[in-house]
Amino acid sequence: MKLNISLKKLSYILFISLLLGFTHNFISPKGIPLVKEEIILGSFTDDDLNNVGANGLDYSKIKAIDLENAFKLFKNGVKFVDVRDQWDFADGHVSGAVNLPEVEFNTKHEALSKLSKDEPLILYCSSDDCGLSTKVAIELMKLGYQYLYVFEEGWEIWLESDYPVEVGGEL
Repeated sequence: MKLNISLKKLSYILFISLLLGFTHNFISPKGIPLVKEEIILGSFTDDDLNNVGANGLDYSKIKAIDLENAFKLFKNGVKFVDVRDQWDFADGHVSGAVNLPEVEFNTKHEALSKLSKDEPLILYCSSDDCGLSTKVAIELMKLGYQYLYVFEEGWEIWLESDYPVEVGGEL
């Protein structure tokens, strides 16, 4: 059976489909943004080793941190939060890290009970091309967590640097 659809009808169907899709996306509370929101993180300074703080929802208060400073804070007992999925976490993670997968994030996630809103937290994911740690940091800030750092270089560079790691964990 041969379909006989004119180009005009096909264009009309495509236009209506796009219009309905964009309309649904626009009115949906969980719609996908059409333009990626650029989030600018603050810069980590030596003052942050002793004075950590953030108030409000100013995203620049979430600080980007490099490997050297992340390790300094690790040695000072600052808690790491791994936002990768539970299987990646079980394959290996920063020693002592708490697993709070971005894909499972919600305000009642059991991992949140292991985190204090008043303690500094370093969030990380796989590598510098992974934006999940920034997403979770923003959600934590909305919940009132104050001292948030994003280790943008992530798990891969930590592992390559032969810093303390653990294997296993909750699945």
